[in-house]
Amino acid sequence: MYFGGTDMVGKLANAPTSGRIKTFAMILLGGPTIVLGLLLLGMVWTEPGKSVFALVYGTIIAAVLIGIWPCLLFRKREKPSD
Repeated sequence: MYFGGTDMVGKLANAPTSGRIKTFAMILLGGPTIVLGLLLLGMVWTEPGKSVFALVYGTIIAAVLIGIWPCLLFRKREKPSD
């Protein structure tokens, strides 16, 4: 199975890609995802009467949404060995 999105992110994370392109991709791809994660985090923590289970898992899901694009775009990738 081939996923075009993962190939695109893999190419953006490579060393020759300029910082400007990574920043543009972060705003275009990561911006809406980060905002959604922050909204989810706000909803989880502001509504009264939530169980501890809902607080913990809502926080984990929001943290993953907030951190996934920065992690994928700005990580240091090792060069493949021959």
